[in-house]
Amino acid sequence: MNGASGRQVSLGVAHLTAPPTVPTPDCGDLVLSLTDLSVLTGKVSRYVEQLRFLLADRPTVTAHLQQAQSYAGDLRRKLDHAAGMLAYNTGCDS
Repeated sequence: MNGASGRQVSLGVAHLTAPPTVPTPDCGDLVLSLTDLSVLTGKVSRYVEQLRFLLADRPTVTAHLQQAQSYAGDLRRKLDHAAGMLAYNTGCDS
């Protein structure tokens, strides 16, 4: 992970963990938060893929990384689906 990617992930995590600026965020903010989380999950998956390549000579490690990458992919799909369903059910667009 280069410095720019690390900063981007850090900013995304800070955004997601910051207390809401209003007592109840509107549905658009919630859809954006789910989308942000999905993007971060995609970045984690790509980072794990890079690590798998770098650690290819250690099959016991790469097996765990492959499983983690699979979980990250599943999580991203579910977050995308949740954001889409929230937008659809509430009439919000991101």
